[in-house]
Amino acid sequence: MATISALPLRHAARTASLRQAGGQPAWLHALAHLLKNRRVSLLSLRAFVALMRYRHTGRAAAELGIQSQRLHYQLRSLESALDTELFRVCSPHWLPTPAAIRMLPRAQRVLAMWRDILDSLAQEPATPASVMPPYGPVAFWVRQATM
Repeated sequence: MATISALPLRHAARTASLRQAGGQPAWLHALAHLLKNRRVSLLSLRAFVALMRYRHTGRAAAELGIQSQRLHYQLRSLESALDTELFRVCSPHWLPTPAAIRMLPRAQRVLAMWRDILDSLAQEPATPASVMPPYGPVAFWVRQATM
């Protein structure tokens, strides 16, 4: 009987040793870090650059044509993906952290590359007529899907 009653105590001691300061098990924190969504959208980068320019969410959101709640969401998702704080809120202005100041030129370069891609696609013809089947692309895909 002594071994049965000691089992929960050993388990509790082992679990307590694996806990972090916040009370969560260390393996749970590591798993959450691995499963975190690290995708970054161009809108979140544009929101970051606009907020760095204006330091005011209303003006930055107006430049992007979105609501300020959406701007907040984009910034928080960017901070989550980067796993760092980019701004400190000092109402009504947002103060950038040193990480945000270091990130600004790189974010601007990514957005400039995207604009270059869009400009190059606008200048080139989409698809040569010789590549497309004579009955059009829609009919081709419908036919392939039904075979």
